Amino acid sequence: MDRLGARWPAYGRWVPWLLIAAGIAVDVFTPPVFTGSPLLALAGLLAAVNSTLRHTLAVVVAAVLAMLLLGLIGSQARAGHDVVDIINVTFAGLISIDVNRLIARRDRRLNTARTVAEAAQVAVLPTPPKTLRGLDIAASYRGAEAEARVGGDLYAVEEAPWGVQFLVGDVRGKGLGAVGTAAVALGAFREVAVRTPDLGVLADEMERSLLREARHREGTPVSEGFTTAVLGTFTPDLCEVRLLSRGHPDPYLFVDGAVRVLASEEPGVPLGLGELTAGEPVAEAFPVPPGAILLLVTDGVTEARGPGGTFYDPVRRLDGRRFRCPEELLTAVAEDVREWTGGQRDDDMALLALMRPAAPHPPGPE
Repeated sequence: MDRLGARWPAYGRWVPWLLIAAGIAVDVFTPPVFTGSPLLALAGLLAAVNSTLRHTLAVVVAAVLAMLLLGLIGSQARAGHDVVDIINVTFAGLISIDVNRLIARRDRRLNTARTVAEAAQVAVLPTPPKTLRGLDIAASYRGAEAEARVGGDLYAVEEAPWGVQFLVGDVRGKGLGAVGTAAVALGAFREVAVRTPDLGVLADEMERSLLREARHREGTPVSEGFTTAVLGTFTPDLCEVRLLSRGHPDPYLFVDGAVRVLASEEPGVPLGLGELTAGEPVAEAFPVPPGAILLLVTDGVTEARGPGGTFYDPVRRLDGRRFRCPEELLTAVAEDVREWTGGQRDDDMALLALMRPAAPHPPGPE
């Protein structure tokens, strides 16, 4: 893993070398009572924490050679101090190399654990078909970069007599408990989605299943085990999509290079918290022109923070770009989020894209 690219900006690799140059300048241009050895020692430690082993070795060797050279050209008044400084810089360099190796070993273990966690999450999620009722479909799940705990992001697509039902959601929390809750939500969705076209009824049935599951879990209050979700239905002619939001980020519609948010006027509370409100959220209908792509995401996308702490905005970042298929859009979003965050995401990221083709699909099996 290249930790230099993940943690530092492009100019970061030059900071240890600037410290070495500053240490040399202090030794050469200041009275003998001052020494630049602390800066030379710090250069190796800074490289160890934020860069590769090769770069760390180069910095440490350069720092020790610089200290040796300063000792040879230094005055007799500093002869004893120069020996001590050389020993200190050398010892700090050895520590720097060892620290870099320990961090690299930890990163490898974390990467392995993250890969296993992501594989476990993907195994729980159903793989949607690439084409269903004329819709082109793509889904993607990417685990958090900053930790290795599996999350509760979920998505599903189901065919029904009245159209194509779909879901994107996010279970509160991390770990195996979140995975279990996600499995319950997915099971309830797939069972009820083929029995009713009413998204409100579908959400209520999912909520009942989640509440039953939460009551069986020891030590977790029911009010804390909520799940945000967006449920939707594409009509058979694909001209319209109905959406019901339960506390989840709004979907986005990509049409001819333009991006707009399909904001719900009256979003409901997350699943599991329905008992706290008296009103029932109502599904809203939105037109879908030919060639449009509907994108649904979890908060791993919308709450991804950039270097300045600002949240990622798909409308601002992707407006004006055209995508030929759902897979191309998901790849672009994942790469853009990674660029925005500098490669460090604190949350999982699930994406689902459904595209109404510009031209009808040729006849054939789906």
